[in-house]
Amino acid sequence: MLKKVNQYHFIILKKLSYLIFMSFFLQLLYFFRNFNY
Repeated sequence: MLKKVNQYHFIILKKLSYLIFMSFFLQLLYFFRNFNY
């Protein structure tokens, strides 16, 4: 039971970190595009 909950929590954390990383990466990309023009 506890193991299953931990696994679920881990998956959520992974997805959250992935989303944060993606948004950060997109912001960087956007910034560089604006910088070039």
